[in-house]
Amino acid sequence: MVDFTITQITDNGLNNSNPQISGNNLVWQGVENGTTEIFLFTGNNTSKITNNSTDDTNPQVSDNNIVWEGVVNGIREIFLFNGSITSQISNNSLNNSNPQVSGNNIVWEGSVSGNLEIFLFNGNNTSQISTNSFSNTTPQVSGNNIVWEGVVNGIREIFLFNGNNITQISEDSFNNTTPQVSNNNIVWEGSVNGVQQIFLFDGNETTQITNNSTDDTNPQVSKNNIVWEGSVNGVQQIFVYDGNETTQITNNSIDNINPQVSGNNITWERRDQNIYSTTLFLDDSGGSGGNGGGGSIPRPPLIIN
Repeated sequence: MVDFTITQITDNGLNNSNPQISGNNLVWQGVENGTTEIFLFTGNNTSKITNNSTDDTNPQVSDNNIVWEGVVNGIREIFLFNGSITSQISNNSLNNSNPQVSGNNIVWEGSVSGNLEIFLFNGNNTSQISTNSFSNTTPQVSGNNIVWEGVVNGIREIFLFNGNNITQISEDSFNNTTPQVSNNNIVWEGSVNGVQQIFLFDGNETTQITNNSTDDTNPQVSKNNIVWEGSVNGVQQIFVYDGNETTQITNNSIDNINPQVSGNNITWERRDQNIYSTTLFLDDSGGSGGNGGGGSIPRPPLIIN
């Protein structure tokens, strides 16, 4: 059984969106005085990370490291805030976008000769991971594992770079998109008979997690917890699969979108322009959730605004 509580994080009228979470650190973007800025909630306090005259967007967080994309001389570049100082990670003419972070590893996509390629900054050096004739997009990183989607014979497929080699994870007749990775677990959405469903590759085999008549989209994964958004009676709701069962987290009349998960903490945005968070309390009898079976799962601290 999964129990949970929900906390509203924002209430400021700044059109808050795109929440991301790592432990108790929650980041998002909000529009202030006509410019999009990056905000951080640490479990107790909210602080504004950026303050300039250009839009800062697509924030991501891993522990105390926060990355985002900002504009420098008309070019989109990648920035890092490490808890103390802000550094510009990219400095080129490639229009860098969609940054992701895991520890000291930062990945993003940049335009090279008309194709989007995947780049990695490991804390010291930047390297280009993909080198091919098709566009590679939506990179994600967990430790040394990097995943993204690329086109093979006109079909979008999922790829994995494990620090040494590139492997194609999906190989079928429908488009596979929006991959996410946590350790060896990779999730994505694929179009099955015209309906978006959620898939999981656990390092050995691929499993279809959802199978219904409405689209399930925007999957996210942390260890064995997988979250996504799906339509219930025409309203977008948030779901979690804990390795054993699926639970519907939200049940209201306002669309709930863009879920994120870190351990047992889940955050999402609602169409009222505010950010919400929930903490899961997994069944202490063991056998369910991402604990490998057996033993109790400790209850994490509740996020309180």
